[in-house]
Amino acid sequence: AALLVAIGPTTAAALHRRAWRALEASEPTADGVLDALRRAPSRAGQTHARNA
Repeated sequence: AALLVAIGPTTAAALHRRAWRALEASEPTADGVLDALRRAPSRAGQTHARNA
């Protein structure tokens, strides 16, 4: 819930739709999903790093 608040509901919904389409199209392995998550920019992660 905090992540959705941080990026905004519209952005979260758009990211979810895009990610879901990508998953349906490629049926990736777990490693592929983890790689994509690592490469995806995360504003919440950047905020956490700044506050650390």
